[in-house]
Amino acid sequence: GQESANEVVKGLGTFISIRIAIGGLALNIGNIAGAGLGLNAIFGIDVKWGAAITAVLAIGVFVSKSGQKVMDVVTMVLGVIMILI
Repeated sequence: GQESANEVVKGLGTFISIRIAIGGLALNIGNIAGAGLGLNAIFGIDVKWGAAITAVLAIGVFVSKSGQKVMDVVTMVLGVIMILI
């Protein structure tokens, strides 16, 4: 990927990599903001507090040694809730 792009035009691979990183950051910020809006809609929590709560929970899951197991259980529970609703 990056090496091939650098062979086409010098510095193109680095430019593309930086653009991808910025895009990923923007998408993650959007996801946190969307989760904050969701908590606002469900519980009436201020959007900023909802986003902060979501960010803390996400960081906790990723830092945890059993994070994958937690994500699996949460996904299954939320899936069942969606089916029941």
